[in-house]
Amino acid sequence: SDDGSGRKTIVENVGSVEGLAYHRGWDMLYWTSYTTSTITRHTVDQNSWGAVDRNTVVTMSGDDHPRAFVLDECQSLMFWTNWNEQTPSIMRATLSGSNVLVIIGTDIRTPN
Repeated sequence: SDDGSGRKTIVENVGSVEGLAYHRGWDMLYWTSYTTSTITRHTVDQNSWGAVDRNTVVTMSGDDHPRAFVLDECQSLMFWTNWNEQTPSIMRATLSGSNVLVIIGTDIRTPN
């Protein structure tokens, strides 16, 4: 409802969410978690909830922490900032999490 009374929790225990984006075509919610250093997606359609509703598509390592996040549905790509104190960057991957690339990795500090 428009007054917020019909709201429902879609997913719990996600860590510290820093970035959030919705894919209209797939009815999927994507988010970055600073505490788990992951990018995860979950279907929003309750009729499809089952064993594979939520899946981590990117797991970062070491001191990497994904933050700001955006989807490009037309190109099937996702972009995010990486808060790594030593090597901060702006990164991208396909929506399934494959082909992770650093697209900007020099002359950058604490990207948001």
